[in-house]
Amino acid sequence: LIISGILSLAGIIYRHFKKNPGYLLLSGILTVAIPAALGALIALNWETVFVLFHKIVFHNNYWIFDAATDPVITILPDTFFMHCALMILALVVLGSIICLLAYRHAKHKKTHTA
Repeated sequence: LIISGILSLAGIIYRHFKKNPGYLLLSGILTVAIPAALGALIALNWETVFVLFHKIVFHNNYWIFDAATDPVITILPDTFFMHCALMILALVVLGSIICLLAYRHAKHKKTHTA
């Protein structure tokens, strides 16, 4: 994960200095498409996505709480986490819109200076 982040950042810096804003378009499209797909899955079946996420992220069953013995389940019900997921998706979409606007601005600037 860290290596892919470093490689992505290196690619962005390289393209930025080469005056090629195409990465902004691709970033904008992917950061809309991926959250849209996740959002559709969440809207179709939140429970399944919630369980699948935890099975991928955790290698044990410590994320499963018992309402009778674990007060955290009453403090933070699964709807709280659904709202957190939707907020994260909304912020990612906002970031993608910013990337697309930056791409349009850079492309417009490039065509008027050439």
